[in-house]
Formats: sequence, structure tokens, C-alpha cells
Amino acid sequence: MADATSKSEFDAALKQSNRDRETPSGKRYTRQFEDKVFLAVASKAMQTCLSRSRDTVEPAMLVFLVSADGKVTRVLSTPGIEYGKCVVSQLRLPISVPRPPRDNFAVALGIANHTHAQSKAPPGKPVRAR
Repeated sequence: MADATSKSEFDAALKQSNRDRETPSGKRYTRQFEDKVFLAVASKAMQTCLSRSRDTVEPAMLVFLVSADGKVTRVLSTPGIEYGKCVVSQLRLPISVPRPPRDNFAVALGIANHTHAQSKAPPGKPVRAR
């Protein structure tokens, strides 16, 4: 569950996720993970962290490492992005997911927090068109 201990460790996991996604079975699994698992698993953690974290300038990447038996064993986030670190801290591992094409399969997804910027935006003004 811990955040990446170093930038090089995170970068290696992110590169692995790109390689894992390149195969047809990897693409299918990544879509399945994104559509079903990510929304169910991370959406609550993301919601919890919206007000606790500053807005992101760039998205935080999360890299989920999945074992052959379908358990998320580790989640890494982009070093230095508070929102990603908060989301990872809210996840309780191991998380059961469908079995991946191979052991130690990596899935990377981007998340962003823009709630504070939206609250400072001027209110919309309705306009009537003829």
C-alpha cells in the first residue's frame, strides 16, 4: 500500500504497465480493470481525498501491481503529488480483482483533483437566446 519509495522505482513500475498493456490480452485486462475494478475500488478513496488535498497541476499516476491470483499487492503513486499519495493511503490491500494475464501485472491510471479550482470559478450566467 505504501507510496513509491523512489522516483526510479515508480518510473520502473510505470514502464512495466506500458509494456503489460501492449499485448492484446493486456489491453483487454487493462480495460476490464479500468471499467469495473478501478471505479469500485478507488472512487471512494478519490472522493475522500478531494477536500484533503490541493488541486493537482498534473495528474497523479497510480500503478496497481496485481499478482497471478488476482490480488492487488501494491499501489504506487507519482512521487510528489499529494492527491495520489492520499488516494493510495485510503486503499486497503490486498484487493481482489480478476486474474491478470500473468503474475505481477501492472495497470497504470491517472487521477486528478480540480475541485478547489472549480469552487473559485465565477458562477455561470444564464443567457436567453432568440
